[in-house]
Amino acid sequence: MLTFNSFSVILFILPAYQMMFYAVQLLTLQKNKNPSRRPLGVLMLLILIYIIINISKYLGYHSVYRYFVFVQLPILLAIIPTYCYYFRKISHESGKIIYRTLVFCFFSSLLVFIINIASYFNMDALQRELFLSSGMPFPTGLHKSISIAVVVMSFTGILLVALQIVMAPIQYLRTITHLKKIWERDSSFLPYFELKWAHIIFISIILLVIVNLMMSVLVPSYNSKLSMALNTAILISGGLVGYFGLKQDSLFFEVENLATDAVFNNLEKSNSTHETVVINTNNNGSSLSDKESNEIIQNLKKYLTSDKLFNNKLREIDVAREIDTSKQKLTYVINHVMGSTFYGLINKYRILEAKRLLKMPEYQKYNIVVISEMVGFHSKSSFNSCFKKLTGTTPSGYRKNNATINVN
Repeated sequence: MLTFNSFSVILFILPAYQMMFYAVQLLTLQKNKNPSRRPLGVLMLLILIYIIINISKYLGYHSVYRYFVFVQLPILLAIIPTYCYYFRKISHESGKIIYRTLVFCFFSSLLVFIINIASYFNMDALQRELFLSSGMPFPTGLHKSISIAVVVMSFTGILLVALQIVMAPIQYLRTITHLKKIWERDSSFLPYFELKWAHIIFISIILLVIVNLMMSVLVPSYNSKLSMALNTAILISGGLVGYFGLKQDSLFFEVENLATDAVFNNLEKSNSTHETVVINTNNNGSSLSDKESNEIIQNLKKYLTSDKLFNNKLREIDVAREIDTSKQKLTYVINHVMGSTFYGLINKYRILEAKRLLKMPEYQKYNIVVISEMVGFHSKSSFNSCFKKLTGTTPSGYRKNNATINVN
């Protein structure tokens, strides 16, 4: 039977499984070259380790917790700086700024760790054993030197975490203001970056750190009711960080693949003049001949100009069947001859169609979301990002700039 206490214990464990899922996704499944993917994975890993420390501390595993006592606050201090590093990477800051910021941000975490070790070695052997066996962040009734060590180890870290919570929003808003100024000059800057997702991730990180700090201060020992409330907040905030972090990573993957298609620059011209696009395949040992590769490209182009393209559930194997080739051959041609990916190529044709619709007078009454759905995009964010990457402007900006065509 599920009791209140057992449900409280489950809420300790659920966030750990959640963070483990996100950390594994981001650190092991390297599906793209996103420079911010690894920092985000490290962020998930730090949160996971901190949650595991909490589990060992509050559920009575003191023999395990005693080995974590020196890194608990340093890890909490590293969470916000790791997010700042992730944010810098996804914003394409220069390398010098990145590493200078990295050293500065993680200084407090390293400082507290050094203070913890120094305080520990200031005790004699008996005092160390008493301190480690207490299993408490603020052990009482122990030797005076141990009490002083606890004050140094705990309150120094807590004050630095509080300072991070105050300073991080100021720095974040300053960076966002800088990015907005760049977007005013260049609307194609960071086409894959979703500002609202960044806001959600940042607020969730701050909330997660505040909740964990409250647990250290307000709940020195296990309390089922308070622990359940705080762990629910950790589950929600951690889930939001992971979910929108993965969405941002997927959007980067969609947009970056658009830049690699060597054929795209000729698509609009060939579509309007019905010219044949001939490509030297340089197969590097592939069994496909130049002739067969070009036949696949031409058949693919004919298929992609049909309205079947705008089914957002379009699969590569279905397209291969329609143009009378194998999935393996189609994949090779798209990846190695055209220098793209299947969905990267599909989205390029969808953007071509979107540009056509945005210039047509009869479609001016439709908003951007409707246009994106008509050409097969599953989300407005994907459509806007791909459009900005390929055209250098937003869909609404493109429509406005082509307003003269609409009058005719």
